[in-house]
Amino acid sequence: MGLIEKLGKYVQKKGNSHLSLNACMLGARGVGKTSVLAAIFNNSRSFEGFAGTSIKLQAKEETKKNLEVLKEYLSDAFTYRRDIAAIPASKGEEPFYFEIGLIDNAPCVDLIVTDYPGEKLISEPNYVSKKIEESEIVIIAIDTPYLMEQNAVYNEEKNQVTLTTKFITENIDSFENKLVMLVPLKCEKYLDLYSGNKRNDRSEEMTEKIISIYDTMIKILEKKDNVAVVIAPILTVGGVTFDKFELVENLHVAKYRFYDGITSDGSQAKYSPKFCAQPIFYLLSFVAHKYKRYRNSVGLFGAMFKTFSDFFNNNEKFLLEMVKIDKLRIKEGNGYKILCGEELFYSKND
Repeated sequence: MGLIEKLGKYVQKKGNSHLSLNACMLGARGVGKTSVLAAIFNNSRSFEGFAGTSIKLQAKEETKKNLEVLKEYLSDAFTYRRDIAAIPASKGEEPFYFEIGLIDNAPCVDLIVTDYPGEKLISEPNYVSKKIEESEIVIIAIDTPYLMEQNAVYNEEKNQVTLTTKFITENIDSFENKLVMLVPLKCEKYLDLYSGNKRNDRSEEMTEKIISIYDTMIKILEKKDNVAVVIAPILTVGGVTFDKFELVENLHVAKYRFYDGITSDGSQAKYSPKFCAQPIFYLLSFVAHKYKRYRNSVGLFGAMFKTFSDFFNNNEKFLLEMVKIDKLRIKEGNGYKILCGEELFYSKND
C-alpha cells in the first residue's frame, strides 16, 4: 500500500473535518487487553473529559454495551469475591469502536482498536501486518506475573515473546512511523501503589526485565525511521495482587488475592484501575506531532499529507486540546520509560 493510499484512510467520506485512527493490540489470550479498554472507557466517563481537558472518549453502541458489562463484572468481583482471573478470554480478532471529540461538540475522530491474539500472527501474518501498516499505535500486552515470578519460567508459555519478535522481524516495514507501547498488565504487585510500603516497589526491576527479555524486539524497532517505543504499565483493576500459579489443564494460571486490610488507609479493596488513559494520551500527542512535522512540507511530500493536515486546519481547537494532553503523559516513574522516539511527541517547545 502506497503512502498516499494509507493517508487517505485517515479521512473518511464524512469530509476533511473527520479523522479515522486505527490501533492494534497484540498479545496472548487472557492477558487483560479488553480490561484495559473497559478502564479507558470508564476513565473518560468519570471526568469532564480526560483529566480536565475538553477531550472526551465514548464507545459506540455494541462496544459500549460489552465494556459496560465487563466493567460491572470487574467491579462486582470485589464485592462478591469472584476470581479476577476467571474473565473469559476474547475469541479471536475483536474490534472495539470509539469516538473522540470535544465536550459539547460532535465527535470528530473515529478510533478503532482491534485485538489480534497470538495465533493470528501465525495463521494470517500478512493480514495482521497490513492492519498494523494502517494503524498509528501498536500495543503489545504483557501479562506481568509471568515475566516477574519464578525467574520468568512461564513467560514464554504465556506472553509468546519469540512469536511476537519473529512476526515483527518479518514485517518490520509495517512498523515505520508507528508508536509501539509495551504495556505490562496485572502489575499491581510490582508497582505496589496500595500498601503504602515503598520498599515493595519493584517497578524499576520490572522495567529492566522487560528491556532484557524483549531486547531483540526493541532493537529491531529502534532501527526503523520515526518509531517511538515506550514501556507503559497499566493497572487494569487495582486492589489485587498476584498470589500464586495453579496448574489448570496443563497451563500455569496466575491467581490473585485482594488487598483487604493492608491498603495504606486500611480500607477494603475495590476496583480502582490506574494509568489506563495513558495509551490515549500518547496516541494523541504522537498524532499531533506528526501533523506538526509535516504541515510545512512542500511539493509531493506535502501533498501526500494534505488530507491529514486539512483535518487539523478544520479542527484547530481539537489540536490545541491534543497538545494540552501531552502534559498528562507519564514519561518516567511507576515503571514508565521512553526507550526511543521522545522527539516524536508534541512538547511544550513545539
